Amino acid sequence: MNYSWLHVNSANHDYQRTGSGGSGYFEYNLNRTVGLVADFGGYANTRTGINDRLLTYMFGPRFGCFELSSSRSSYRSTVPKSNQNLGSSK
Repeated sequence: MNYSWLHVNSANHDYQRTGSGGSGYFEYNLNRTVGLVADFGGYANTRTGINDRLLTYMFGPRFGCFELSSSRSSYRSTVPKSNQNLGSSK
């Protein structure tokens, strides 16, 4: 299991993000040479009023030192209506 923390600054403070989350992996060896591995992670923005979430997963076979894998990420963000027009000029 791993824990991750990330803070991203921006020139416009309304776009700053602070997130935390974690990941972990599972490995099963069929024999000394061939195995299966899967890695899963989840991260969320901890700033009030913004709902950012990121889910990741990767899985595949492992042959000795080599790993063949497929991965996918899913990102979802919800910004309150009061923040949607930031940066636009009127």
